[in-house]
Order: sequence, then structure tokens, then C-alpha cells
Amino acid sequence: MRKRNISCEIISIEKDHKKALVRAYELFFSGGIFIYPTDTIYGIGGNRFNTRATKRIKEIKWREEQKEFILLASSVENIRKYVKLKDKRIFNFLRRIFPNPISVILQLNKITVKELKSKTAAFRIPDNEFCRDLCEITSLPLISTSVNKRSSEPMNSIDKIVAEFAKEVDAIFYWDKEPQKKVSTLIDLTEGKPKLIREGAIKFQKIEGIYNSNEY
Repeated sequence: MRKRNISCEIISIEKDHKKALVRAYELFFSGGIFIYPTDTIYGIGGNRFNTRATKRIKEIKWREEQKEFILLASSVENIRKYVKLKDKRIFNFLRRIFPNPISVILQLNKITVKELKSKTAAFRIPDNEFCRDLCEITSLPLISTSVNKRSSEPMNSIDKIVAEFAKEVDAIFYWDKEPQKKVSTLIDLTEGKPKLIREGAIKFQKIEGIYNSNEY
């Protein structure tokens, strides 16, 4: 059985943004995992390119091995390092919809397919300063997966999260304001035209309208 962590740090982002950012950066590159607020609900995060971090998160969530995570990034230019964009229209579309609680499934390039053992991944540029700052300073995608066990509802109360997960992760970053209660809207762009997978905080009709617009 995996040894449980008994020294989880609990850090307020509002009271000490810099301290939270530095500690998250350290954990990210050391294979640690942490819980943090996003532009939607709280998420469990870590370095997707670190096998240990990815394995720990899957174990905590009782997650199926083959199921992928949503990845947060700081910019569309950063996302381009890992994916194959079929044409300029897709690139411009991504620049228009982000930052927003919209997650987009894209085809990975050959190098990333080999590293992640997956042909696709969902990316999002979050409308959240802490998340974007962390992605900016690491220059790598950040795992963003809901705080819950498989088949359970996502947890969004910091008190409940601490009670349930403080022994499972290395740090919990939080803020006092009420987080969003909706998940991101998930769309598939692997075949070019947006396909709805899950409707969340942003209506799919609005996303389609942006895609179909000639304002590129």
C-alpha cells in the first residue's frame, strides 16, 4: 500500500500568492501533487510528464489507467508545442476562445504521443491568474482533474477537501472566495469542426458561433 502523506501544506493564495506559486513550482518539478482552485472547480494537479505524479493522481482518484486528464497551459503558443493543428483557422479559434472554462481535445504531435502514450489530450487556458502564472513559469502543461474518487461527485468545499484529501496530497492551495460550481465545457477538435463532449460553464452554442464566425 502506498504510504500516505501526513505533512500536507495548506496555503492561502490570497494571503501569499508568491509563496503559493513558489511551492507549487517546487512540487511540480519534484513529482509532487497538489490541490488548487481553477476557473471552474478545484483540481488535483501535477506534472503530466512526470510518471510518478501521474500515477499518484490516478491512484488517489481510483481512475482507469487509459483515461486522460485535462491539461492547463499558459498560452496557445505553449499548447502548439504538443499538438498538431490542422490549419490556421483552428489556431485562431483557440486564441479567440481562451482564456475561458473551455477544454479542447486536440491531436498530439509525434513526440508528445510517444511521451504520454496517448494520441489526444484536452487542453485549456484557464481564466485564473494563479493557474496561468504556474503554467507560465513551468512552461509545461498542468494536470487538472476534479477532486473526487471515481463515481463520486467533485468536491468544491475547501473544508471538505482538506478533511478528505490532506493525507493524500503534498499541498492544498485555496482562496476564500466561492469557486465556480460548473465544470469546463469539453469539445473535440480532432476532426476540425467543434464537437460537444460535455457542456459546462460555457454554452456550446456560443462556442459554435465563434467557430463559424468569419472574424479571424
